[in-house]
Formats: sequence, C-alpha cells, structure tokens
Amino acid sequence: MEKEQEFEVLCHFCAIGKKTIKASSLVEAKQIVESDYSTHFDEIIRLTEPCKFDEVMLTKSDEHQHNLEYKSWGAE
Repeated sequence: MEKEQEFEVLCHFCAIGKKTIKASSLVEAKQIVESDYSTHFDEIIRLTEPCKFDEVMLTKSDEHQHNLEYKSWGAE
C-alpha cells in the first residue's frame, strides 16, 4: 500500500454566504456587497458548484514541510 501524502490544493468556488453590511438601505447594501472583494463572511452556508482547481502543490508531510512538486493545472 502506498504511503499517503499531503496535498495543498488551491481552488476557486461559488458559494452562498452570509455577510453583515452596514448601510442606510437595502439598495445601498446590495451595491456595497456587489462591489466588495472582501473574503470576510459571517458564514459560508453551502457551495453551489464543485470546486475548480487552479494549482496543485505536493508537499511532504514531515516536520519541515518540504515542497516537492509544483504544477500549473492543465499544463500537461
């Protein structure tokens, strides 16, 4: 049996999230949230699509976390 390795996977995803916005009206709150690229959400409720991989970094799971391999997804 092969030894399991640890993978750091970078991906992007679509989700339904909850965020508290301070605004004077619902219209203003909508404008703020649609123009804000902040990643700070009060809660991520659920993913709406599967994650899409951007890059994969293979790391050796030991006390020093050595980077062994770096691949740009789709480069092969």
